[in-house]
Amino acid sequence: MLTFCHSHEEYQLFLKIQLTPLYRADSNRLLSFSQSSAALWLLNLDPAILYLCEHYSSIGRPADFDPVDLLRFLIL
Repeated sequence: MLTFCHSHEEYQLFLKIQLTPLYRADSNRLLSFSQSSAALWLLNLDPAILYLCEHYSSIGRPADFDPVDLLRFLIL
């Protein structure tokens, strides 16, 4: 059972919150991942939500992870 999926706007907000302190702490390390971060920032997976939701049961235990986030991790 799928209970939630993060939208693209929610993901971008998450990145803003998480990457700002990392940039202040060690900007060179974060810049080494800039291409990957930029690609995921631009990649809108909202259309995939409907497709992924179809493959989850409507009954049973809720999923532990958001399938869209898992797809983002796989792409990264």
